[in-house]
Amino acid sequence: MQEDEFRRLYATLQQRQRRILEGMLTIVCKLVAKTLNIPCNARYFVAEKDQEGRYYIRQDRDLAVLNIRMPREFGFTRIYVDTPHIVSGKAFRDRVPLYEELPDDHSNWYEPDVGRMIEPQQRWVLACPVLRLDSLTNSHEMSHAPRGVIVFYGTQLPDEAASADAVQVCLGYAEQFAEQMSHVFNMLELSTELESSSHGNTSGTS
Repeated sequence: MQEDEFRRLYATLQQRQRRILEGMLTIVCKLVAKTLNIPCNARYFVAEKDQEGRYYIRQDRDLAVLNIRMPREFGFTRIYVDTPHIVSGKAFRDRVPLYEELPDDHSNWYEPDVGRMIEPQQRWVLACPVLRLDSLTNSHEMSHAPRGVIVFYGTQLPDEAASADAVQVCLGYAEQFAEQMSHVFNMLELSTELESSSHGNTSGTS
């Protein structure tokens, strides 16, 4: 396969996988909202490293379901994963799904440059890391940081009587979605590796 043709097919594959993830996230967001019996948003945050090697997360502006208007999100830039009190950062660092409720005055926790990006009315966060898997074995790569974090969040707390069991169910939903994201990214990487290997073999025999 010619390189231009591969790039065209790879871009098409990326777009289709993206649409699948967008559809899945919409469904999972509805499941979380129905289980907790409250409205919620969902968004994927991509993890990247700065020049000093510190990890931060930034919004994926497209892979999101926004049912609740939160004006401070609009100007979101990046948040370092070691920033205190950031649930998504802790989920990234510990590589586990987490749920936390936020007090009325949680805005007082943050430094001004962080606080300007977090909605004061937000009351809960459910975050799950999207782990990086070995492209051949599908096993978790501990030597590599997660790809990002999938986050569900809202402005109303769930009913106290039903919340414990419901939260556990929602953590399971988030974990399953994050697992599927890992596999999708894996397939894309494997396609690239196979094509690169094919080009290498062709060059070696010419």
